[in-house]
This record gives sequence, C-alpha cells and structure tokens, in this order.
Amino acid sequence: MPRLDTSSEACPAETTAVVLPQFEHSIGQSSTREIEFGGRFDPNLLEDGNRPYGWTQTDDNTWNGKVLRDGDDREIGISTLKVESDALISVVNEIDLAPMLNPAEDPNFSAMFPDGCSATMIMQVSHAG
Repeated sequence: MPRLDTSSEACPAETTAVVLPQFEHSIGQSSTREIEFGGRFDPNLLEDGNRPYGWTQTDDNTWNGKVLRDGDDREIGISTLKVESDALISVVNEIDLAPMLNPAEDPNFSAMFPDGCSATMIMQVSHAG
C-alpha cells in the first residue's frame, strides 16, 4: 500500500486546503499489481498506462523524470524516484501549481496560485512477495 505525504510552499491557505486533499485522494489510492522487470529495474514499467516521465538514471538507485501538464505536455515539475531497497521505492514529485492549473485563463486563479506556489508529494511504494 502506498504512503503519501504532501506539503505546499508559497500558497495561500485556501489553495492548500483545496489542492492537497485532491492530490492525496487521486495519488494515494492503494492498488496491487504484478510487474515483471526481466532482471533489471525499469521505472517506466511502474507507470501503468499513465503519461511517461522520461526517466533518466542519475546513479545506481535514482532516476529523475518530468511531470507534465495535461493538455499541452508542458513541464510543470520534477519527479525523483529512488529504489530504497528490494522492498521499497520512494517517489518525490515537486510541482509548480500555477502553470499546472493555468491561472492566466481565469483571473480568479491568479490570487489562489501566485508564482512560487508549489506542492511536494512524497510517495512510498512497497514490494511484497
């Protein structure tokens, strides 16, 4: 079962109160599935039909990827995946909320998502078996 922690920076309290629970609900859903890595770990196999992150390996146990905005695939954040052990993977997503929600299209969003308003989500995925 995944464990998810979220936090925000430079966001109004109203924004944090609305956005973080939505992330926790959508990302923190528990699921189980079998993955065959074929002898070598490949983080792309974890995506399960989701949009690709374009993972780049940075050291033996760490990969960096891009978080893309729905609609135009604009980069809105970075993701770091680390294989902590044979049984634990951690993923840290740092997302700039303003471009994710495109406040320029709605002036009401500008006050809710000022420049620098970002969210960090830390998810841990465990392996059993």
